[in-house]
Amino acid sequence: MKYRTTEVLVGVVTLVALGILIGVTVNLKRSTLFSRKYPLNAYFEDVKRLEEGAPVYVHGVVRGDVRRLEAT
Repeated sequence: MKYRTTEVLVGVVTLVALGILIGVTVNLKRSTLFSRKYPLNAYFEDVKRLEEGAPVYVHGVVRGDVRRLEAT
């Protein structure tokens, strides 16, 4: 019977460890700790069609969005 108890204990510990690993992975994916996000300020003479939420393209690839427009 001791052998069976050990198997169950190993199974429970494995499931708990797997659950913790999945939880940590999901939280790290959501965090900005490893992301390469940074604010970028740009100045334009004419912004007639630019609006907040518009996509920002770098070399034809969407790399972000317009967060704020400010007149200076």
